[in-house]
Amino acid sequence: PALPKENELSLSQVGYAGLTARPRPVATAEALKTAAIGDEIKTSQGQRRRVSLADGSVLFLNQNTEVRVEADRRVELLSGEVYVEVSPRDPKAKAEEGSPTFVVKAKEREFSAFGTKFLVRASAGEAKLLVTQGKVRVSGFEDLVLAGQQLKLGKAPSSAEPSVRASHELE
Repeated sequence: PALPKENELSLSQVGYAGLTARPRPVATAEALKTAAIGDEIKTSQGQRRRVSLADGSVLFLNQNTEVRVEADRRVELLSGEVYVEVSPRDPKAKAEEGSPTFVVKAKEREFSAFGTKFLVRASAGEAKLLVTQGKVRVSGFEDLVLAGQQLKLGKAPSSAEPSVRASHELE
């Protein structure tokens, strides 16, 4: 029998450590479905969900989250937290219609993405933005929020500030 490499565990070591192999969960047809305009997607306590959009962008909904797909490249966060990976704009559509940036609406604000990955959290009376890649324009806020910055929007005026490590902020 071959000896395990230095960084590998043998089956006897795995069994001894109390680790057991488990099959990966099989994705349901609903989980693989692309969300259409008008769809409302909800998650409950302890549930997270990955949702693909028609333009190729991906939404990651945290628990207790509700979003509505309003239009192509436009969603409304009704409650909770959504992490967005925006797909590049279609060059043909950009030439024809000036293809819009990707917009998330939350708490009477619009977050317009420019080739980016970002998190929007909507809670009682406030919204929070964390940009992990690219930049985001926020309605009612003068400056762009850049990668590595966060913005808390409540009743009082605020400014973008350096964010904590994104992995600490993304639950």
